[in-house]
Amino acid sequence: MRKRTQTDKVLSEDDFACLVDAHQHRLYVYLAGLTGQPEQAFDLVQETFYDAWTAARQGKPPMMPGASEADIRRWLFRVATNNALTLFRRHRLIRWEPLEDHAALLPDTRPPFDDRLAESDVLRSALARLAPGDAVCLLLRVVHGFSAREVGDMLNTSPENINTRLARAKQRLRAAYEQRLPHHPEARTFP
Repeated sequence: MRKRTQTDKVLSEDDFACLVDAHQHRLYVYLAGLTGQPEQAFDLVQETFYDAWTAARQGKPPMMPGASEADIRRWLFRVATNNALTLFRRHRLIRWEPLEDHAALLPDTRPPFDDRLAESDVLRSALARLAPGDAVCLLLRVVHGFSAREVGDMLNTSPENINTRLARAKQRLRAAYEQRLPHHPEARTFP
């Protein structure tokens, strides 16, 4: 039996490049939706992968050979979220852009362009009223499909707290959305 060496615990450059290829698009979509700034999202993705590279060079879990894809994905989203929240604390500003990258993945059952434009303005305005922590819960749970336990692990809180924040975020989003409807009569209501 071969003795394990320090290099057995460190990802190779090729393995790390594969990890980046596998996760960078999802992280970018998440961060662009969270920040509303494509360039800022790109910078945050780079910062997240810098942190991942540092952890991989040090052989820190889960950035090591044999780690599960789910563990790596959770770790990357947790680091990306923390980097974004740090940015928000520094700037105390959050803006939203439509998450239209997700529309390409769905069948085209969208309303006409004018209706979508009015609705996206109303939705963007409603999303901007959410606290950053609530927005993070909403995006991670609803858009990116993480479980309450996974989001709780990312944010160092309980799944119950995540579910409470998600329910609160949905209520506030709905209230803010409906409040904006009189200004945009062509916008649709939630089903």
